[in-house]
Amino acid sequence: MSEINYSYNSNKGNNNTGLGSTLRALRDQHNISQVDLCKGIMSTTKLSRIETGKDLPSDLELSLLMDRLHEPGYLLSDYYATQSAEERHCQLLLRDACYFDRWERAEELLWAFENLLPKSSIPSLQYARLVELVCQRNLGGNIPPKEWVDYCIKLLHMTCPDYQPSIDVTELHLTQQEVLLLNAIAVGLLEWNMIRQARILLLQLLSFNRSRKDSSDTCAITRIVLEHNLLLCEMKGPFHGRSLQVCQSLLSHCSTAGGTYLYCKVLRTRQALLLSLGQENAAYENEQCLAFLYRQLPLHLKIPFVEFKAMPLEMLML
Repeated sequence: MSEINYSYNSNKGNNNTGLGSTLRALRDQHNISQVDLCKGIMSTTKLSRIETGKDLPSDLELSLLMDRLHEPGYLLSDYYATQSAEERHCQLLLRDACYFDRWERAEELLWAFENLLPKSSIPSLQYARLVELVCQRNLGGNIPPKEWVDYCIKLLHMTCPDYQPSIDVTELHLTQQEVLLLNAIAVGLLEWNMIRQARILLLQLLSFNRSRKDSSDTCAITRIVLEHNLLLCEMKGPFHGRSLQVCQSLLSHCSTAGGTYLYCKVLRTRQALLLSLGQENAAYENEQCLAFLYRQLPLHLKIPFVEFKAMPLEMLML
């Protein structure tokens, strides 16, 4: 298979904690310790999640954590001393930020960990786990594609130092997490309009995925993610008719293995395809798709099906 070649220059943006500065002033004014403030916020949001049944990200939570990470006296020893509480909380916030497309917050959290904690002191698996959450949600609009690709390659080298952009990845012994990181690189290349390189990498990953002969749900979901991103590559070319067939097949697979978020993601792609083919009135023509999503709703969120059908797809993805 053809090798992948690309080059770029990357510059990091500045962190901007925004609300964090205001919160620091409020904390000092009322003489509340940062730890107590964090604990209070964590307790409050935990209760609100139980009461509402939703995992909504909180600007206040995210800003408090950013404020904590940027404190001059926040040392690596402090990080390890509070690892069981604050690291798990950070991962929860990062997951929420990604799930609800709050990419500017996810980016802040990622850069904070990279800038503040020496890589030599961080177990590679622990560090990569934070980014895995982002990889599963694909690329966010607030992270420049060149910077994203650079960042993912850097993380990949922590566990797979043999990887180079010119190598055929089917020759490597990849873990599931490394496949996700390579998928994220492919998405960055696609956003960067390096369609040929993205397509080659995705085809290599699909070939590797099939060669594993793994029947687990995780492997099945990974295959759907890879095929969906390959479909996005093909949508930029003259393959719309075939792309619609692929999309229908992916929806079928998603209904058994992909979960609601991935199902919505593919359904949104299908709607874009229908619109591009001139079928403006066909966006919600497949009631079976919506019926499947409707069945996934928790009981406390059930609404009449007629109202459900009228909701924008972006709302259904929540």
